[in-house]
Amino acid sequence: MTIIVEDTSAARRQAPVFTGRVRWAAAALVTVGAALQAAEFLLEPGGNAETTKRIAWWLAHPDRIAWSKGAGMLAVPFLLGQFAVMFVSGMDAQLQGTLAVDAATNCLVVAHATGRLVDVAWPSGWSVAIRDGSVVLLNAVGETMGGVGDAVAVGGGFIPPDKANCVACTKSSMVFAASGEMRLL
Repeated sequence: MTIIVEDTSAARRQAPVFTGRVRWAAAALVTVGAALQAAEFLLEPGGNAETTKRIAWWLAHPDRIAWSKGAGMLAVPFLLGQFAVMFVSGMDAQLQGTLAVDAATNCLVVAHATGRLVDVAWPSGWSVAIRDGSVVLLNAVGETMGGVGDAVAVGGGFIPPDKANCVACTKSSMVFAASGEMRLL
């Protein structure tokens, strides 16, 4: 896990939804699938012609139809793969806010810009500790990921607390399950 510290005076950029290998897979699936589908449509100019004219055109151009149908068949796994990337990657949301301690429950939460305190189910092995008198968040190997008052961007997604194997400190019906991708803003 790498923390990227950015200059807060620089203009804020929204982080990409997909990162790492998933981003490249998604880009390849979208690009190749769309290109193959475009080739299919370009090779078969039928449009809205009546059925008998389209069939006559097909019979007059069998090679072009074969290439069109081949491109269309090759496009299918890429187009289906796009859905797989969306659903398998799953936790592609980003929560931005400030690390804070909920005074009522003594839990480390992310305070959203709206003022809402968001329960976070941190990844397995992560913990909260006091270092040099400050409350900090530690990753699984004990590195400090951030402290109370730090502006953070956390990757993950909202799920019910029982699916995250935790109890929501704020009694919310959903917690933000952190994927382990976190950076200071």
